[in-house]
Amino acid sequence: SLADDSGLCVDALNGMPGVLSARWSGQPKDDDRNNRLLLDQLADVPDERRTAHFQCAVAFVHPTCEELTSGVMPGRVIRETRGTGGFGYDVLFVPDEAGGNIGDTIVIAWKDAVESARAVACAGPFLEGASLVRLVSLIEEGEEEDETALAMANYLAAACLPVELQSVRLGDRDVGDAILEEAGSGVLLVMGGYGRWRWQEWVFGGATDYVLRNTDVAVLMSH
Repeated sequence: SLADDSGLCVDALNGMPGVLSARWSGQPKDDDRNNRLLLDQLADVPDERRTAHFQCAVAFVHPTCEELTSGVMPGRVIRETRGTGGFGYDVLFVPDEAGGNIGDTIVIAWKDAVESARAVACAGPFLEGASLVRLVSLIEEGEEEDETALAMANYLAAACLPVELQSVRLGDRDVGDAILEEAGSGVLLVMGGYGRWRWQEWVFGGATDYVLRNTDVAVLMSH
């Protein structure tokens, strides 16, 4: 079984909405209503006290193994919604050391594999609201430039998305480390979920494992 959950924790609200983030303003779930309520609750809070963080946990449980990993993205809540990328509270949250909201800039870690194509398809609504889409093709030693990366970039450009193609040599870097280094900060990272030959490691193996354990950016991953 695979499960995940995430929430926005605002310091001035003693860590809330937290686990109640999706339904902070009540049923049914409504992102716009949640954002309006949060802004109202923080209306009198000065900028220096509007600190917050996104927290996410992912659990994988199998009779032969259990894995649990979590991550935190610190930042602050701004005073009005900004942009159309991302979802939920992304339009109100600016990560530390970033110039814009989550989803303003999207980085696609491209590999000629079905997992990458699925991740791009899942990210469709976020791509439509992005100010910039960087498609990063990582090239290993001895490999030629990936023609499928150019094809995907042309496909996104034909959909009127602001896409830039970057072909990057791995050099002596591991794939996971290179993905995070090229992504930078304050972005939404879109990538396929890859693993090793044992099925238990499909989710928590290799570059996938490294990114999940070391990322400080939001990640949309598909396997």
